[in-house]
Amino acid sequence: PKSMARRLATIGEQDIDAAYRIGPVIAPRVGGRAFKLLVRTVESPVGRNMLIPKMMRDNGFTGFVCDVKIDDPPTFTPAQSFEGSPEPATSAPERVQAAVAKMPPAPAHPESEFKFTTVEDFAALYRSGQVTPLLVAQEFLRVCQEQDIKDLNVWVAQNSDDILQQAQASTERYSAGKPLSVFDGVPVGVKDEFHQIGYPTTVGTSYTMYPEIQKEDATVVGRLRAAGALLVGKAVMSEIGICVLGLQAHHGTARNPYNPVHHTGGSSSGSAAAVAAGLCPVALGADGGGSVRI
Repeated sequence: PKSMARRLATIGEQDIDAAYRIGPVIAPRVGGRAFKLLVRTVESPVGRNMLIPKMMRDNGFTGFVCDVKIDDPPTFTPAQSFEGSPEPATSAPERVQAAVAKMPPAPAHPESEFKFTTVEDFAALYRSGQVTPLLVAQEFLRVCQEQDIKDLNVWVAQNSDDILQQAQASTERYSAGKPLSVFDGVPVGVKDEFHQIGYPTTVGTSYTMYPEIQKEDATVVGRLRAAGALLVGKAVMSEIGICVLGLQAHHGTARNPYNPVHHTGGSSSGSAAAVAAGLCPVALGADGGGSVRI
């Protein structure tokens, strides 16, 4: 759809010029036996109750955690109720349809000039015949070669032939009136922490943690594939998921599409950038330190 080629939503000058508040780190610099002693002290009841709070106050963590105002608070519980969920024996497409039917409507954001294409938008266009998954895949691959999108460093790897083959199969299913689910033909990015058939899995490392081409999908990837999702590439992530800033020295740091001089945060950095840039409505992430919830 044309919306994938649109430029990103505009934001205010005040947001663009906002600077990070970087202050000095006030913490002991120790090594060897002194470090071991410090660890023991911090892990003791006295040290845990006295030393840690002081270090957090000195370095601004207390103020950040207690004083920060979040207009859109994190969601800690699933939006979908588990009551009345389909039996595990049902197929992946059937479970997807049941889940979609119970989801609340997406909130409207009339103040934004950018119209994100949702999963249901894709499905409706495909059902109407206005657009086909193959046309979407071709446009997606073209847009990913535009310099401003390449500069976002979203993808570690993409297999154009595989993407087009998936899209062709989806197009044929819609032509036959037999789409697998609402996800059929919808672009979905995969964080490079999950195995996906046809790709190695780097987990953000330079040496590629799983260098062999995978012959089996991770469970979540396999279920999306079974539902017909168009798997469009492996997304950049922090090395082994450790850096919450999204910094990636080996494959390039994913950039915030709303302000490319900033990082996206991590570790699901490429997945976040892909969705925020409107490249796909869904991307897989994994949350160990807040990269999905925050």
